[in-house]
Amino acid sequence: MKKMLSILLCCALICSMFTGCGETTPTENASKAPATTTDEPSNTDQPGKTDEPVTTEGKGNISNQSKDLTAQTSSVKVEGKEIDESFLNAYYNFAFDLTNRSYKAGDKNMMVSPYSVYLALGMLYVGAGENTEAEMKNLLGLSKEELGAYVAQLMKDDETNSILKTANSIWIREDRTKDVKDSFLQACANCYRSAVYSAPMNEQTKNDVNAWISDKTKGMIKDMLKELSPETAMLLVNALAFEAKWSEPFEKSQLDENGTFTSEDGTTKTVTMMSCETDGYYYSNEFVTGFSKFYETENGHSYSFVGLLPNEGVTVAEVLDSLNADSYRALRQTAEGGTTYIRMPQFKSEYEVGLSAILEDMGMQDAFVPGTANFADMVEQNNVYVSNVLHKTFIEVDATGTKAAAATVIVVVDGCAPIEEEPHYVYLDRAFVYMIVDNDTGLPVFIGTQE
Repeated sequence: MKKMLSILLCCALICSMFTGCGETTPTENASKAPATTTDEPSNTDQPGKTDEPVTTEGKGNISNQSKDLTAQTSSVKVEGKEIDESFLNAYYNFAFDLTNRSYKAGDKNMMVSPYSVYLALGMLYVGAGENTEAEMKNLLGLSKEELGAYVAQLMKDDETNSILKTANSIWIREDRTKDVKDSFLQACANCYRSAVYSAPMNEQTKNDVNAWISDKTKGMIKDMLKELSPETAMLLVNALAFEAKWSEPFEKSQLDENGTFTSEDGTTKTVTMMSCETDGYYYSNEFVTGFSKFYETENGHSYSFVGLLPNEGVTVAEVLDSLNADSYRALRQTAEGGTTYIRMPQFKSEYEVGLSAILEDMGMQDAFVPGTANFADMVEQNNVYVSNVLHKTFIEVDATGTKAAAATVIVVVDGCAPIEEEPHYVYLDRAFVYMIVDNDTGLPVFIGTQE
């Protein structure tokens, strides 16, 4: 039986700048532990500078124990750099490498947000020095200054983006507040618009961080941190929320509550399948056939769902292996109009994973080693290292549209037009990979699999 891959690419508008910008873990071994997933197809309907300080949105239900220091950060809004091929090459390669390794490392019904991880690592990168910095440059594909410039523009665009909202924050243990370099906080505020908090790193801090993440993800990511060690010196947090309606919603008559979905191992389950003629494009290469379906455009921001079905004899793993910056760009260039009939399941999924081992395999190694990690650009006493990187995602796809969210916590511790032709058919009724994609840049924000 042919294996099926649907790819839902979610890409945020990314325009950026960095001139002027330089998990808590469930257990200490969470990065080595298997990922956890709650995920199955659903059977229900469902730089010019100004003196203006950078501001952040409401902080949610955060206690008085966590002090908001954002207003005290000497930060200014800076001009960003528009997204170009240099950024896209760096991001595409990171995104597909992270996704492929995550798929191979654990649960096959997984979803990651490379975009969330990339931004969180970007903040850490600001504070890195020497070989730690060099390894992170190889991983992220850009210099600190280059990445900061692109991210600054991205965060500027976020102001008018009501579909995808992004937020960053830095949480510093209160007795280490004076040890954190102003230049680090300023660079993160300038480019990443990071909110800054000092906190005791106790149970209440854990609750406060969870409340901040829940607020920024519109309640889709809850209880991100299971526990928080008092040895935690700093938390670098990214949270993002995606919410969009289909430009052409599925009608009730297009829903089949008795649809069949076939997993890659051949087992079947009954789900609600949605069928229509897509308003998007048809894609094909030697590995997949696929389609895009558009979401409503808001304030000039446009996204689409992209579903990719592996060709006969091709597995989901082989499709993921084939994706990189060049192959993804080539696949997008195969887009053609015409009539394409699609079928896809409603589904809802939650996924969480420790990314430390995966990032080490990707070449970011020194950051995790006590005594070797160099974050001299972050703290005066260069004696901290990364103990874990926690990542959690959520997605729900139904007849009206898609809701998705992601959060990443880095724990730093002490020590076309229609044409006349034969119609295409792409039915996502078997194992698939999915992503949500920014239509302007092609940037994947979320990438996941359903089997």
